[in-house]
Amino acid sequence: MRFYLYFLLIALTRSVTSQDKVEGIGKFKIGKTPISITQEIAKESGDSIHILDEYLNMDTEKFGIAEIVVNKAYPDRSPEQALFCPDVRIFQIPAYQVAGIEIKNLWLTFKGGILIGLQCDNSTDIHEALKLKYGPPVIKTVKKPIDCVYLSNGNKLQREESKYTSSWTNGKIVATETTHRFYDKNCVEDITTLVFIRDLVVMNTVTQCDLTTRAKSLVRKREAAKKALSDF
Repeated sequence: MRFYLYFLLIALTRSVTSQDKVEGIGKFKIGKTPISITQEIAKESGDSIHILDEYLNMDTEKFGIAEIVVNKAYPDRSPEQALFCPDVRIFQIPAYQVAGIEIKNLWLTFKGGILIGLQCDNSTDIHEALKLKYGPPVIKTVKKPIDCVYLSNGNKLQREESKYTSSWTNGKIVATETTHRFYDKNCVEDITTLVFIRDLVVMNTVTQCDLTTRAKSLVRKREAAKKALSDF
């Protein structure tokens, strides 16, 4: 009897402490989900994928799904989120339901046709779902003092900015919740709270590629403009 209870206790302990390994949210799996899912989402919404290539035309709320691309004619007009890497594509979905939880402001990044990263607004439901599925996160807090000037009376004040992160790691894949409280130069407080799930190794490569390709694109544009003025 004692032998049986011993192994029963081990089994129960394993079932309670074991957690899923982080890989994404719902059907959005890092390193697995193909880019064809964007067409499926467009079909679900009864709409087509809209192409946005100007930072002045970023009202994505009216679209079911939009692809954010570089403006080839005027690269400097490209949306801030557009990536210059040739094999990387990024899509934005205003809202999407996963397991009864609304995911707002969802961004999907694909490289070579496979999902490498997602970002969305955080919420209490998402926070609780992440903890329940993946277990307790690693928590980090960073605080720093900043100076600002109160707009109404010109008084110089000191405020404390803070950034709280909760993270879950599965090899190269990292899920991170961030809550950032900050102040502008007029001492107006703002808070952003986001969720990121990414293949950090691939995303770092993409970031470097984007910076390099973006710089080369802008140089080519300036050289073309200068050449056009050769007879000026």
